[in-house]
Amino acid sequence: MVQSLKKGLATLVAILAGAMAFAQVTTSSLAGQVTDENGEPLAGAAIIAVHAPSGTQYATVANVEGRYVINGMRVGGPYKISISFIGMGELNYEGITLKLGEPYELNASMKSSNALEAVVLTAEGSFNSHKTGAGASFSLKAVENMPTIDRSIYDVVKFTPQATVNKSGGISFAGANNRYNSFQVDGAVANDTFGLAASGTNGGQTGANPISLDAIEEIQVVVAPFDVRQSGFTGGAINAVTKSGSNEFHASVYNYYTSDKVRGDKVAGESISNSEILDNTTGITVGGPIIKNKLFFFVNAEYTIDNSPGSSRMARTSASDKWGNDVTYNRPLASELDEIKDFLSEKFGYNPGRYQGYSLKTPDYKLLARLDWNINDNNKLNVRFSHTHNYYSTSPSSSMSPIGGTNNKFKAPDGTDIAFNRYSAGRQSVYAQYFESARYYQEQNFTSVAAELNSRLFNGRGNNLLRFT
Repeated sequence: MVQSLKKGLATLVAILAGAMAFAQVTTSSLAGQVTDENGEPLAGAAIIAVHAPSGTQYATVANVEGRYVINGMRVGGPYKISISFIGMGELNYEGITLKLGEPYELNASMKSSNALEAVVLTAEGSFNSHKTGAGASFSLKAVENMPTIDRSIYDVVKFTPQATVNKSGGISFAGANNRYNSFQVDGAVANDTFGLAASGTNGGQTGANPISLDAIEEIQVVVAPFDVRQSGFTGGAINAVTKSGSNEFHASVYNYYTSDKVRGDKVAGESISNSEILDNTTGITVGGPIIKNKLFFFVNAEYTIDNSPGSSRMARTSASDKWGNDVTYNRPLASELDEIKDFLSEKFGYNPGRYQGYSLKTPDYKLLARLDWNINDNNKLNVRFSHTHNYYSTSPSSSMSPIGGTNNKFKAPDGTDIAFNRYSAGRQSVYAQYFESARYYQEQNFTSVAAELNSRLFNGRGNNLLRFT
């Protein structure tokens, strides 16, 4: 019996150790030292930090060296911080904003309370001597003000000094392949483990997000962190936390639109044919208190109507028409393709579909809901659920054609013989024109749940984080 308990305990420890090894930071912290006007530490000084929007309160006391640390704090702000000690004038700080994964250093020098009232200070910034390792943090203000066309998180994190945007749409850090990155939301992994998405993340096509950009509170990027909680990657880690409710109800409605109607139809004076394109994203966010200072909610819903062009290449109407990479036409004639289509339909009852001038409807949607509960002064719980559905069409494989030899010839419009290698003439080359039925669809359904309990122990001298994802 004892041996079984030991094995069970060992297994549990191994599971917890494995879970912690891939944990990511979802909170911030406050640290510093409290001294008197002569630089002597004030042991027992009381530090109280209040998250103004939600009323969430954190408290601790300074140790014998006057130092204090408050871990597990909500990111963002503004915070109101008060520092008090018997016989000293109380210090109050306002306008302090905490960054994701970065301790905020606040040192205080207190003076005797003789004929002194409380001093109110407005914090504008802090030198962070605790920050180690390369990376960057992007606050809510930075996320909201960052120019972005396709509403991708990559449009924000690409401003990390070590970042490089790839042609495929992914992003690499410090030269590492983008598939070596880690993407986490509220501590839950959102990586493309199957390996089909060029962006390296779940949630859709190149650069797509696993959650809406309007649901993100703050983003952190780390490349070579010294924090043992940051692990599970060899490239870079993109760490995002979602928004939460506050003591005030707030809502927003947004819409982003683009289509072929707002695109040009001439290049170098020559008219071109635009395929039908429509990308219209509509979303809503709602947040507020269920119980003031106690229980909060935040909801985000987003729906995208996406009509994307099938093939931008056209079949020639005449054998004398130009074709190739410098024009929009491929070598096959429309009459030849129509003949093939009629043959397949009449002989086999098979319709291969269109071969030009068509668009595909691929609607997407995202849902997110979050609850934050201030259980008491020592325990804070948040639970988040999100679901992303993406559906998009992909061109046929560009693999080379296995038909024929390496020295084939065909007649050019001017009657001359042109030799070409059929092995390099795949379905997406200028020598071919594929039908709509050669395309295939990818559907991605990504559901994520994350719950996190932050607890303060031993009168603020200890801290514990319990997370389920």
